[in-house]
Amino acid sequence: MRLFIMMLVGLMVVNYTHAEIFTYKDAQGNVVFSDVAVKGAKTVKVPPVMTYQSTAPNSVASTRESQQAQSSHKPYQRLTILVPEREGTIRSNQGEVTIRYSVSPVLQNGDFVQAFLDGELQEGLILKGLDRGEHTIRIQVVDANGYAHVTSDDVVFYLRHQSKINPIAKAKAKAKAKAK
Repeated sequence: MRLFIMMLVGLMVVNYTHAEIFTYKDAQGNVVFSDVAVKGAKTVKVPPVMTYQSTAPNSVASTRESQQAQSSHKPYQRLTILVPEREGTIRSNQGEVTIRYSVSPVLQNGDFVQAFLDGELQEGLILKGLDRGEHTIRIQVVDANGYAHVTSDDVVFYLRHQSKINPIAKAKAKAKAKAK
C-alpha cells in the first residue's frame, strides 16, 4: 500500500514539473493564464528554477585548528560589570546606559566583549533607547570564532525617567495664578 501511494505521488510530481502554461485573452479582454491550451493561446516560457549550492561543512582539520587555538588561549580569571551597579538606579531621560567592566587578565588579541540586555545581544557597550523599569545585563568575552571564554554574572538595574506629568511644576503654576 505504501509503495502504491509513493508511486502515485511521484507520478503527480512528474506531471506538475512538465506542465505547460498558456496565456490568452478572454471575451472581456482580460489576460488569462491556464494549463489548458485554448484556440489562440500562446505558450509561456518559464525560466529555470533558481538553485543554491551550500558551502561544504567544516573539515576535521579546521575543527582541530580551532580547538588548538582555544587550548593556546590564556583563560580569563574574572569578568565583572562595574557600572551599572547591582540593584542600582540610573536616571536617564534618553534611556542611555554605558556599561563599564573589569576583566582579568586584559583582553587577548582578537577577543572582544559583547553585551546582552534582557537576554538579547546588543551592538555595543553603550545601550540607547531603553525604557524605564527593571533591566538585566550580562557581558561575555568572545573570540573571533564566536567562542565565549568567560561570562559575567547577571546584573539587575533600574532605569528612571523624569515624569512627563510634573506635579511640582503644576502646583507652582497654580500658586502663581492664585497670587495674581
